[in-house]
Amino acid sequence: MITGKLGKTVEADALAWLARCIADVRPDEVVCFEASIPMLDQLREVYAGPIGIHAGEFDPRHGVIELQDVHSIGPGWVTMCRIDGCEPSEIAGNTALRAAKALQTSVVLGHTGRLGIGSCTTGYGGEAAWTVTGMEVGRCEQAVGLLTIDGLNVEPEIVQLRSRSTRN
Repeated sequence: MITGKLGKTVEADALAWLARCIADVRPDEVVCFEASIPMLDQLREVYAGPIGIHAGEFDPRHGVIELQDVHSIGPGWVTMCRIDGCEPSEIAGNTALRAAKALQTSVVLGHTGRLGIGSCTTGYGGEAAWTVTGMEVGRCEQAVGLLTIDGLNVEPEIVQLRSRSTRN
């Protein structure tokens, strides 16, 4: 499960929803693109597993792992906060897709403020050479991103806050 960037004012109900969502889904790992002490306090009340953060503030008692700029999260997938030299797009998901095409691996991207998924398949003569996907997770007040990993298959999904449940 992946949470996005924090807005300037995070509503208490958004953090409560995030904690409930994590408690319901019971992910193997949580990656935060930007963490805060109140956010991590709520997450630790419901989740004891690994939490990696790309940026933000935290306390050693949270037991989080500071992630590298590019963090491998599953077969053919990485998380990252930003990519130098990659032109931002106003279309949600396209900045992450551009990064994925440049790196030739699927990317979950934070710090864009947008929420979306896009994929690109390349090949020749009817044969697919490779497919990459880009997912932007927006802000934690908007949604969370889920990566369901089954062997070598990874399925990205966005769960929006407006649903107020872990089902779309």
